[in-house]
Amino acid sequence: MRHKVRTHVFAEPGRERNEKWHQFFSTKAVFFHPVLRNSAEEGEANDEAISQKCAVLSEDGDRDSISLMVSDMGYLDMIQRMGKRGAAVLVFVPARCLSVLRNYRKAGVQVIEIKPRNEQVFTVRAVLHSDGSGRVELTNPCYPKDITGDGELCYNFLRDLGYVQEEHEYICHAAAKLWHANRLGQITLFPMQQGIEDICTRVSARSRGEWLRQNGECALVLPISARGGTLSRKDIKTYSSAAARKVFRGGGPFMIRDSVNMVDQALTKLGYLDNGMNSDLAEAMLVFVNAAENLHTLRKKLDALPAPGDTVTDVRDKLRYSFLSHLSGGQWRIAPKDGMVRVLLNRGGFLANEKAASAAEVFCAMENYAKEHDLPKMKTYNGYVFRILRAANSTPNSTGTVEFST
Repeated sequence: MRHKVRTHVFAEPGRERNEKWHQFFSTKAVFFHPVLRNSAEEGEANDEAISQKCAVLSEDGDRDSISLMVSDMGYLDMIQRMGKRGAAVLVFVPARCLSVLRNYRKAGVQVIEIKPRNEQVFTVRAVLHSDGSGRVELTNPCYPKDITGDGELCYNFLRDLGYVQEEHEYICHAAAKLWHANRLGQITLFPMQQGIEDICTRVSARSRGEWLRQNGECALVLPISARGGTLSRKDIKTYSSAAARKVFRGGGPFMIRDSVNMVDQALTKLGYLDNGMNSDLAEAMLVFVNAAENLHTLRKKLDALPAPGDTVTDVRDKLRYSFLSHLSGGQWRIAPKDGMVRVLLNRGGFLANEKAASAAEVFCAMENYAKEHDLPKMKTYNGYVFRILRAANSTPNSTGTVEFST
């Protein structure tokens, strides 16, 4: 039996001006829903619009089913509500989202795994060492096998030892802590399929009583860079994917023990905080939470986004919780680079030589630029880089800046 399919796409206004998207939106039975970005709104801009549309569709008896393409657990409650109303719901999840696939299936949702168009290949590896440091490396092409069964075995094993404690946890945290506590050497955390294979191999060769249980709390961080431009053919050959390129440019994973200074340590390792021109913790946290990937994780996955009335202590507590949480993939973006800012300063006549200028010269130029363009006065180098880039890239559809009491 053939079904009629209607596709609804929710995105920021102006998406239809992109040539490829315009071509897609011109396809029969494809409907584009522009969603305004409201800087005062705390939730994801698309979520409310999607929820409202799904509520309408779930009450339409003429529809056989509703399908959602997702990459996180943010829609689980809505899907379960629709199911209770009798609506048949299918969830499509990319194959790379291992924890999301497992958690939707565990919740009883009908899931269809979206396989890559081409055979999945990895040429980047992120490795955690036994001392909590890590590295990234380029490797020969690796073709991971299907680890659906191994993933469930690994998850149950980690849960029995206390490394997994809540629903919807990402397995990378528990895997890293198990490896670290039991002094097993190094473990691959990207691609995670290799890490799961490593654990399953060790589990089969070691009795249950030999494993150390969860003892003490620590945080796993897998730094990532900004997305960057479109992948060139050379980039595809080198990194295999945009996600892998971000991981490679992030510099490698690390683990840190929970303590009152854990947030400071994490921000230092990620490049937001130092003893020089970036010594202000409040500004370091401001820049960190406004990095696009970090903001999305804090808002969508952890419900830990700072609020306007939050103090520095409040924000620090939220970040401590976020770094320790297993409810995200532990991927946090590194501090912004100043390359584009140097170009802007040079073009505007604030900096004579964008490449040869010292950090002190750039800092002075950024102060003058910010003053002339009515941007907030900042205390740190990263703070000015953030403000200048945010202003330069701002559009009417941009998500508003997250501010708090500094």
